[in-house]
Amino acid sequence: MGLDSRERLLLVMKILEEHCSGPENITMEQIIDQLANESGCSSDRKAIYKDIDAICAATNLRVERKTGMKDYRVSKANVFSKEEVEIITNAMLTAKFISKAETSAIIKKLHQSAGLSRAKTGAGSIILQDPVKPPDAKVLQNIKIIKEAIQQNKKLQFDYVKYNSSKKRYIEKERCLVSPYVNVWYQDFYYMLGSFDNERISHYRADRMTNIQLTYEARKSITDLTGSHRQFDVYEYLGKMVGMSSENHFSA
Repeated sequence: MGLDSRERLLLVMKILEEHCSGPENITMEQIIDQLANESGCSSDRKAIYKDIDAICAATNLRVERKTGMKDYRVSKANVFSKEEVEIITNAMLTAKFISKAETSAIIKKLHQSAGLSRAKTGAGSIILQDPVKPPDAKVLQNIKIIKEAIQQNKKLQFDYVKYNSSKKRYIEKERCLVSPYVNVWYQDFYYMLGSFDNERISHYRADRMTNIQLTYEARKSITDLTGSHRQFDVYEYLGKMVGMSSENHFSA
């Protein structure tokens, strides 16, 4: 019994992806042989041509064959233009909320997905050792855990850090136990809004949260603080409170 059309198309796409942007091209005979090896069935050459056309139309895979040549070059169409990659790269390099290591990893993935090198985009004239960047923050991981806590209706525990005039980090508050409500981007930073003492809403910069852990303790409902009759306005709160500091508030 032969492959049905859907199974064959998925296998052809898998084979093409394995050869995508590789050093060697692939011939139709190799595709047919690999299909036979993986499925135990023979496939019609004309059907494979149709599969390749369908794959190219529905995905960013590109299969090209030069006139008179038997082999195919498989590549991925660029999702971003060179100029777009340059803009995103420079934005990442100047972003204050994300660490140097996270910046480098994201920029590398961006250039790889676009099939471009840093030299070709002309991006990166800004030095990564710019002191505005936090040296060891794990912002992406923190954001992921914050979202998990909100989705699972659980409290978070973390240490909250600040930096002194010498750019040395110190822990301002250890083992903060907070009911998280929202994670939001505001004025170049990610902030988590939550209830620290079950009496008031506080805000915390995601890049200053460390040793963050999801607890088993259920979080306090935000309506218990604001009242069910009033909808909490996140941006109104941030506009008033970011930049302010007091004994009872862990501000930016």
